[in-house]
Amino acid sequence: MAFFTCLLLLILLTTPFVLLFRGRRFEELVPAALIFAVLTLYLFGMFHALRAGSYTLIALAAGAGAYFLYRVIFRRDRDALRRFLSPGLAAYAVMGIAAFLITSGLTAMVDNDSFDHWALVVKNMYLLNALGNAEGSTVAFQSYPPGVSLLQTWLMLLGGAY
Repeated sequence: MAFFTCLLLLILLTTPFVLLFRGRRFEELVPAALIFAVLTLYLFGMFHALRAGSYTLIALAAGAGAYFLYRVIFRRDRDALRRFLSPGLAAYAVMGIAAFLITSGLTAMVDNDSFDHWALVVKNMYLLNALGNAEGSTVAFQSYPPGVSLLQTWLMLLGGAY
């Protein structure tokens, strides 16, 4: 369920970018939403508040989705709706569902050292509510780039358990 929640939140986080950038479609603006999510989590993680960052992203996504619906329904912004309901949104949904189905039932990957290290970074971030280089972290390489780890930690926070 957390996986689908994360996909939905990223879709909702894309809606304000669709409204801001008039000539762009959904598939062109998803990277901006991902960067926004990572930066938000990074800023909160610097202050040992990843859970607060997760709640902030949920609130921002809900607000963005509500504002998008307001613009489409009451202000009749059909252009924004057309750019949002693009083939990229369908492809995003199909790829998300396929990724979920392919990985459902898998518990952990332990054959590759880099996956073990990455999982340790995510575990530390989840348990310490901070970035992987926080005091008390057991990560070997504390300069590990936190982008994907932050998104995975967000996924763990949405699911409520590591």
